[in-house]
Amino acid sequence: MRNQTAGFWPSFQPEGLSLTNSAVPGSKTTVLMRFARQSFDTSNIPPDSVTKVQAWFSADGTHWKFAAVHHTSAGWIATVPNPAKGDVSLRVQATGSRGDTSSETVYKAYAIS
Repeated sequence: MRNQTAGFWPSFQPEGLSLTNSAVPGSKTTVLMRFARQSFDTSNIPPDSVTKVQAWFSADGTHWKFAAVHHTSAGWIATVPNPAKGDVSLRVQATGSRGDTSSETVYKAYAIS
């Protein structure tokens, strides 16, 4: 029997947003991404379990732009250049050390105002 690996539950944590979950037009938002296994155990997985993270952002939920990602002791970080108006959607794909992948898209993750 082949060993099957459960995917990851990605979570997004945009930093520096207002109390109304919005960012300043034209600013940049740092987004912390963390990954937990899909199980009853929601503890963070060791950093070496996720070997690759790709992230994208969109101002309209249709056209996606790549966001550079780097790894820190806190998790994976992407910097998103915010548009002049509207909302920002976020998408991530994580690849695990066994080749499994998980993707998550959050439409209208935060507003611009």
